[in-house]
Amino acid sequence: KRLDELRRQGSNYYIFFEPVIITSTSFQATLDFNRDPFIVRSRSVLYMQLESGGLPYNFFKPKYLENKGIQFYQYVKFLMNYRKYFPVSENSNIVLTFNPGVAYPYGKNKIVPFTKRFTLGGTKMRGWPYGLLGPGKFSQGLENADDRSIRNGDIQLYAALEWSRPLFWKLGASLFFESGNVWAFNEEEGESEDALDNGVFKWGTFAEELAFSGGYTIDLRFSPLVVSLGVGIRLKDPSGEPKARWLWDELSIKSLVAGDSYSQFFFNIGYNF
Repeated sequence: KRLDELRRQGSNYYIFFEPVIITSTSFQATLDFNRDPFIVRSRSVLYMQLESGGLPYNFFKPKYLENKGIQFYQYVKFLMNYRKYFPVSENSNIVLTFNPGVAYPYGKNKIVPFTKRFTLGGTKMRGWPYGLLGPGKFSQGLENADDRSIRNGDIQLYAALEWSRPLFWKLGASLFFESGNVWAFNEEEGESEDALDNGVFKWGTFAEELAFSGGYTIDLRFSPLVVSLGVGIRLKDPSGEPKARWLWDELSIKSLVAGDSYSQFFFNIGYNF
């Protein structure tokens, strides 16, 4: 009963409790545009992944799965991650990251499986807890943890600019500024009216629904292991009213130490870039 109630409210937790088979085939390519192999910091790297889910079901109908009530999915997913490294000094870099992705469902279910969709927050869009940004301008509130559920989407746009440099001993630091969001392709059965209205990708409004966050990290660098502790600060929240989405007037000194509701601590292993 509780799962049915969450589904009616637009939560996606019920998906964890349904039997499902996910098959996928993926192709990956990494291109390193480093012109000088002896200058590692000055380079561009492009990673691309193309994934097809449920490919066997194009050739035969899984009657056995249907009779057993087991869900199966068919989708095509493309993910790109482009990184450009700009050397500022001998030990300092500015890194530009562009990370779009799209997953398109087809077939019977016409939905991308939960684990294959895009999720922001946490280590991407670090001003938000994991899974609590989007889709689009949909708002589920960040104050009451009992009312929150992980949100994700079929389309992802994400870009970041990060400056990193060593401090002393094994310590380093970075400043970052990032923008992004996720959206759904179509209205989904079982979603709330707010999610249907505010979470679908629309060419005319998607730019207004981009979120912005910034912050800093302190890194402990034991090559190749890097452990980071940082603060992410929400700068623009697309779930707010159009005139109140930029949060400059709400921020204070407390935001720099995650002392208010517009910022948070985060922990990460490895470089974000």
